[in-house]
Parts: sequence; C-alpha cells; structure tokens
Amino acid sequence: MVVTHVDSRTFLSSAACLWVAVFACALSCHAQEASPAGASRVRPARELSPALRELRTDVVRTPDVAGRVVLDVRKIVGSGEAAADRIVATDLAGNAVPLDAVAGSRVAVAARPEQWVIVRPASIAPQAMQKGVQWLPGICLAPGASPEAAKEVFSSYADFATVPVAWDTAIDAYRLEGAVGVARNGDLAQGGAIGRTATVKLQFNGVSDATPTEFAVEDAGLGGERSFSSVFRGTDVPKPMLVVRSTLGGEQPYVLEVQPRVELTPRRNPMLGLGLDEIVVTVECVEAHGALVALPGPSPVTLRSSSGREEGAERLALSAAEPRAEFRFRSTWLGPARVVATT
Repeated sequence: MVVTHVDSRTFLSSAACLWVAVFACALSCHAQEASPAGASRVRPARELSPALRELRTDVVRTPDVAGRVVLDVRKIVGSGEAAADRIVATDLAGNAVPLDAVAGSRVAVAARPEQWVIVRPASIAPQAMQKGVQWLPGICLAPGASPEAAKEVFSSYADFATVPVAWDTAIDAYRLEGAVGVARNGDLAQGGAIGRTATVKLQFNGVSDATPTEFAVEDAGLGGERSFSSVFRGTDVPKPMLVVRSTLGGEQPYVLEVQPRVELTPRRNPMLGLGLDEIVVTVECVEAHGALVALPGPSPVTLRSSSGREEGAERLALSAAEPRAEFRFRSTWLGPARVVATT
C-alpha cells in the first residue's frame, strides 16, 4: 500500500479580498512517529534473540604461530588458499602491519602487544541493505599483554530497522532508522568499555539532501548502541547507497531500497477558497528519484480530504497504459486542507 498526501494552506488577502490556497506537495508511504533528522541517543539494551547470540562467529582466533595472532577469516573474503592475498592489516593510523597466510583461510597477524590492529578485506563490494544486523567486514584486534595472550576482537555493525525505506507522512519525507554499535568477540550480549572510542559515520551517495551523521561509541554490545534517523525527500539516482564507516572495522557500502510513492501535483497555483474555485490535481506513482513507475495492472486510487471536495475521484486508477490520473479539488474552508491518496 502506498500513501501520499498534499497539504494546502489558504489565507485571505485583505487587499484583493481573495482566498488563496497554496499547495505544498508531499508524498508518503506507511506513516511512522516523527523524530528529528540525525537524532542520536544511547539505545536501551534489548533482549537478545537466539539468532543474535550466534552472530559474528565467522572470525575466530586459533592457536598462535610463532608469536603471531592467527585468525580464521573465511567469511570476510570467502574460503580458499588465497585468503591472505585479499586481506590487509593496519594500525589505527593506517600503517601496514605484517600479515602472512598460515593455511587455507587462516592468516597470522604480527600485532605488537600495545597495538590496535584493523584486519579487513583489500577491496569491498556494495551489498544490498537488509533489515536487521549487518556486520562491517573488517575487525579490530585489541591490545594484549603479549603476542601469545588472547586478544579481544571487536566488530562494528549497523542494525537497520526500516527496510525498505518508505515515505513517512508525519514528516513528509523518507526516513531510514536504525542503530550502529560495536560487538566484543562477536557477541552482542558482552558489554563494557571498549577501551577507546569507536567513531562510526553514515554517508549517503546519490541522496543530496541527506545529512551525514557521526557517532561516538564508547561501550560494546547493545548497551552502547547509538540510534539514528536519517531523513531525505528523494534520491538523485535509481540506486543510492549508504556507506557505513567505523574506525574499528573498515567500511561497507549498502544499496538503499527506497519504495515508490504516489505524487499529487496541482496544475495551477493559487486557487480561491470557500468553495469558490477548483483546481486540477495530477496523480502519479513515481520512484524516489522521480521516474514514473510502470504498474503491472490497474491500481485504484482512493482520496480523502479534511476540508474539501474531490470530483472524479471514483474513477481514479493508475496503470502501465495510464500512469497519470487527474481529479478536481475544491477547498471548502479557510484553513489548511489535507488530501490523502492511497493506492
């Protein structure tokens, strides 16, 4: 179901004694409670499901080899003998840390006891955004008492709550909500201080009006999560992306799935209020980047308004053959009139 609305504001011009209605077009899908764009807060710890308890078991320490930390990284780069050729290790300043293949998908990292070391893929491909927890591909080794001592492994993640992204009628914009955080040893239930601040950044590509956001994560696990709410009115390209970057785990581009919306456009502006005038409004189903949607079959459109009358609404329908429809709207009052179209 796709929902959209148009707000029109009417006011009296004392000089000309005319009622003027100014349309501000807005489109929406699935209304949700509004919150400020880019809102950041520490997210209350939530109860872990069995699926969450099993996350990030793909990167594990194995017995050390000649004083080096050995990791099995098959899920980062896929299985195979050439895993070490597709992995890089650096300190937090970006300086290379020696890394060698051991066997199969295991690599040995020459991390000094005091070093924080990032281990990540040499190249990263975009992934489709999915609802729920998605791990950034890199990991971070925390300092240990000695090369042979067990080092904690930190993994950064994003938890996307509103996928696909839909238009929110409460704020007249698309809104993506979720949280970012850092897990200790792949377990979201393990909390406590990380030992240094992890900076996690969200950067949109192909969405010009979305504001980049940055979060400081001090604690591991669900108790240290930071919530986000990113708002935008449309996209510039058919396949926009959100890049999530963490100072403790590399970066990952995610392809945004943004739902189409129904768009209402008045043919002219202004109009007279108090039922003295009517305007023609065009109805279209469009993608987030503005392209018309080719609907597979006839989709009836239902209209509802707070202070107005619609003529021709009973015949409204959108289809591949008729991607546009029209109706006539007459405002019957002086204040804002809200029109809601549903298909």
